[in-house]
Amino acid sequence: MKNLRVRQLKAYQAIVSTGSATAAADLLSLTQPAISRALAALEADLGFKLFERRGRHLVHSDKGRRFYRRIESVLWRIFALSAPFSVHRPMHNTIHRSKTGCFVTPICVRQPV
Repeated sequence: MKNLRVRQLKAYQAIVSTGSATAAADLLSLTQPAISRALAALEADLGFKLFERRGRHLVHSDKGRRFYRRIESVLWRIFALSAPFSVHRPMHNTIHRSKTGCFVTPICVRQPV
């Protein structure tokens, strides 16, 4: 496994929380291609697919779900560490509902200055 980048993890977490790359791009004030590139790079670094592509929909793969459960607390710590230093990206919590349960995830969103 190569070095995972925070940008990749934020994109991944936003996709998990919103359910699509387009919604994740809107949430993070990025373009959809930027989110897709970050996800592709993360999957390449990990060596497995996090999502199964079904048409225009992204569905968590089994490995993707296991990976997310393992890194969820790490994501919280990363965002908690960076939040005090980021004026433009305050932390918000998002409730995510899935077949495996309901949990809260941190999302960093860009706020107008």
